[in-house]
Amino acid sequence: MNGCGQTFEFMNRMEILVARENRITWEEGIPHADRKTDFVIRGLIVPLTGKELLLVPEGDRYRYNTWVYTQGELRDNDLVIYAGQPFEVQVVTDWGSYRQARAMRLDVGVVGES
Repeated sequence: MNGCGQTFEFMNRMEILVARENRITWEEGIPHADRKTDFVIRGLIVPLTGKELLLVPEGDRYRYNTWVYTQGELRDNDLVIYAGQPFEVQVVTDWGSYRQARAMRLDVGVVGES
């Protein structure tokens, strides 16, 4: 197996739940979101380094930020559920054979808590 194949095998180690709000429609001046779509991608989640965190907008640095590497589809504003916590995708870069996304944890509690 070549180095590229090994990289993709490593990147596809974990299943990641993604929640996506579909398009917004307007009825009588009131916005309504179509139903949410949930799906699973395979990828890798890695925390940002200290130097990378300096590139994050100042108001977001205190939140937990991660990189998500995947060959699956990710878009800005998707929610990635990792360790029971929601992370909002901020920026997605398509590198051709994979995507790199920066995701920031939303401080709303643990998903699935009663």
